[in-house]
Amino acid sequence: MDITNYYAESIISKIAYNLGRGVKAVQVVTTQSINPLKAIGAVTIGWGSISAIVNMTRYKKGKISKKEAVVVTANESVGLGLAAGLGLFTSNLLRTYLLAASTVSVLPFTIGVIVTATTKVVWDCKTKKNMLW
Repeated sequence: MDITNYYAESIISKIAYNLGRGVKAVQVVTTQSINPLKAIGAVTIGWGSISAIVNMTRYKKGKISKKEAVVVTANESVGLGLAAGLGLFTSNLLRTYLLAASTVSVLPFTIGVIVTATTKVVWDCKTKKNMLW
């Protein structure tokens, strides 16, 4: 019996396949530890690059000075890098504790995201208040 065309490709099957891949990705992120120091480096470089492109565009349009572009880029990249590192550290710490006690793996991930967001907001409030142009 030939079953090559048994499952017809449809929009629903494609959506289901991609959702399954997404769940697998979330499972990896929520059950495995990620080195916070590597995350700080990766996020700092990644976000710094994005911030540099945005601020270079703003500089070329004359909206900010060169000094402002450099300071804002450095502030954004370091702030988000540190926030991601702290969030991952918290997530890894909770994961170690909770996985020893239960199989709940989404909770450490969620708390890590909350810590990351909160740290970034606090960083922005503290540093933007002290930035002198």
